[in-house]
Amino acid sequence: MIMEFRGKYPKIHPTAFIAENAMVIGDVEIGPESNVWFYSILRGDLNYIRIVKNLWSRACPLDIKFLIR
Repeated sequence: MIMEFRGKYPKIHPTAFIAENAMVIGDVEIGPESNVWFYSILRGDLNYIRIVKNLWSRACPLDIKFLIR
């Protein structure tokens, strides 16, 4: 799911792979040949997220919860 949040819509390069059940929300940019894998959640609500060329994300809710602590 790709969705707008508070007027910010994700910018995704045409060569990027976004899994059909991944969530990309708000101020997020995903560069060329990058990947966002299954069950990932990228929330650009409180700050921006930039994924540059040839990087991948597999951040699931458990990963994010762990990183916030």
